[in-house]
Order: sequence, then C-alpha cells, then structure tokens
Amino acid sequence: MMCSVNRFWRIYPVRRALLNWERWRSILGVVCAIPYIGGNLITALFQPHPQSTIRKILYRI
Repeated sequence: MMCSVNRFWRIYPVRRALLNWERWRSILGVVCAIPYIGGNLITALFQPHPQSTIRKILYRI
C-alpha cells in the first residue's frame, strides 16, 4: 500500500496576504468600475433597444 500527498497551493502569512498588491489592484479595479457600469446601465434603459445595449454591457463584464 502506498499513499502520496501533494500540496500545490501557497499558504501566505496574514500580513503578506493583506499587503498583496495583485489582490488589492483587482479589488480597486472592480470598485472603480461600478459607477461607470451603473451609469451605462441606467442610460441603456432609456434607449430605444435596451436589451441589446444591456447585453453588450454585460458581455464586457
């Protein structure tokens, strides 16, 4: 009988996980994009064909 265990994930200390720039960059990108996307969705509701415009906006997300 044989047993093998592999670990391929990284375990970071809490401080390193909180100071990870890649994680904060993605979070800030989403937060900054919310007003822009919300404004586009609101203006799409008042256009003649809102379904197609909303579909295009959601495709970009």
